[in-house]
Amino acid sequence: MSRWDASTVGRLVAELAVIVLGVLLALAAESWWSGRTEAAQEREYLVLVRQELEDLRTEFRTAVELESEMRDSTVAQATRIQTGDPAAPLGLPFNVYNAEPRWGAIARVNEVRGPVLGAASDTRAAISSLASNIESSSAILAVLLSDTIRNVREALREIARIQIEGDGMLTAGMARESPELAAAISFHLIILNNRIQTAQGLLDDAEAAIEALDATLAEAGVEVPIPPDPDPAESAGNEPDSAGGTSNP
Repeated sequence: MSRWDASTVGRLVAELAVIVLGVLLALAAESWWSGRTEAAQEREYLVLVRQELEDLRTEFRTAVELESEMRDSTVAQATRIQTGDPAAPLGLPFNVYNAEPRWGAIARVNEVRGPVLGAASDTRAAISSLASNIESSSAILAVLLSDTIRNVREALREIARIQIEGDGMLTAGMARESPELAAAISFHLIILNNRIQTAQGLLDDAEAAIEALDATLAEAGVEVPIPPDPDPAESAGNEPDSAGGTSNP
């Protein structure tokens, strides 16, 4: 009888089939476990990135609102200098709010792969675009802040000169006679407008990223805690003194 009779071959085939099946089951189990781990890691990231996006939106909205108020106050001071009572005391119209966005999670959006973000290229693109724009805009805001500080120093020197030559109190009439102070105020308005425009662009990007992420989460049926809106009373506590000065230089 041949050593490779039908029964032997059948047994070998059966053993080989069992081995192959075992390997396939092991691979399937590994893939299943890896998918669960990847999904869990992605969920942790989604919670983190949703909170970060909300914080960024709040920061940029605060910057736009506060610096818009500062711009309006500066315009009012400039008008007071030009047409107001010459004897009226004058505050220093050189406020600025230094936005300090804290971000890091959104910069890793293209590194995260999971069942939700893996199939949402538009959402990843919106979040990634926000991260890139924050990085590039930070340099612009830093330059504008540096320009603001230098302008304030020059204005303070001029104010000191006016006060030394006057009776010690800055009035609208004194400021009206100073082309240097008028130029400093005009330059400050230009800086504020540029800062507001930059912050508004980042705010629009943050809101677009949040809208895209929330739509992706809803479509995937994934619930992620959404942070509540900040308490208006807390935001009001951060408003600058209307008398002037430089906030967060």
